[in-house]
Amino acid sequence: MVTEEEGPGMVFSRLRELSGAEVEGIPEDWGSLTWYGKLAQCPYCLSVWVALAIVILYITNKDLYRIVALSLSGSAATVLIEDYTNG
Repeated sequence: MVTEEEGPGMVFSRLRELSGAEVEGIPEDWGSLTWYGKLAQCPYCLSVWVALAIVILYITNKDLYRIVALSLSGSAATVLIEDYTNG
């Protein structure tokens, strides 16, 4: 979602533009990107760092971890249901 969707209030597209990964919604060429621009365009790369942040959150604050994990689980369930019903 972060690497491809606009997000609520266009927050994700704004983050991609700030990182240099996009200009006015158009992705930049991979070779000209900085490392954080590449991170903003690559769902596989970003998923590793998000997973690391979630593990650190689990270690440091289990209550906040539960909130984040439940939110992500609900989002994943929504995506699966939509894919199943539309596919």
